[in-house]
Amino acid sequence: NDRPHEGLALFTPADLFHDRVPTVAAVRQQALTEHYTRHPERYVKGAPTVALPPAAVHINPDLAMHASQLLATSGALTIVPTPVDTGLPEVVT
Repeated sequence: NDRPHEGLALFTPADLFHDRVPTVAAVRQQALTEHYTRHPERYVKGAPTVALPPAAVHINPDLAMHASQLLATSGALTIVPTPVDTGLPEVVT
């Protein structure tokens, strides 16, 4: 929880959990703004802004629904058998 995560815009999971994102983002933005005012020639695309983490993150976004919704979805629980090769392997001597 102490390491910045690339998928969270370099915020830590603890920052998100403890709702510190606005505070940390303000400090980062102030540092970027100060550097931009001293060295605007380094920023060819204009003034930088702090990236914020996404609003929602899911490990399995397709399964991020209630079980009753999943059961009501047609074809959600279709069983597809795995093809099995029943032939014997070739023996090379």
